[in-house]
Amino acid sequence: MKQGTNQDAMKPIVPIQRWYDQDPQLSELVRTMETLSPDCQKLFALLIQDTCNRIILLRGRDFIRNLDWTIFIGLIKSRRSRRWYDREELLRKAFKTLYSLSFPDKALVGKELSVPVQLVKRYENYCQKQDAEISLDMVQTIVETCIKEGPDNAHDIYSIFH
Repeated sequence: MKQGTNQDAMKPIVPIQRWYDQDPQLSELVRTMETLSPDCQKLFALLIQDTCNRIILLRGRDFIRNLDWTIFIGLIKSRRSRRWYDREELLRKAFKTLYSLSFPDKALVGKELSVPVQLVKRYENYCQKQDAEISLDMVQTIVETCIKEGPDNAHDIYSIFH
């Protein structure tokens, strides 16, 4: 029986990095979404899908020409349904569309939605501490405020949820 060598023990451990970890804000968006209630996950899946569709429309034929065809291997692998977002059809569709975008476009989605998802998470935590039900109307208001009035104003308005 062959013994392990000392060299094996000295190899550096490289952390597995998912496609969304290439951008800090996108990574934060995905990781925070995973902790949200199912209804809020679905809301953000719709926001991601809509944002991606708008980007694709803006890019037109350039989007198709510039597709990285190796991405489709990843899309095929996603059928294994091992990730948290693969288990719900709406989430899977949103993440597949997001995955198909170029790196700068993925980063743009992360930039646009990372603050709203953080604020919604804080609201959910607040509700949990107060033993109160999560209001989807309040979630919608938080997201709309963040998008229409900017993240700084939204932080000021919803600072109670920190």
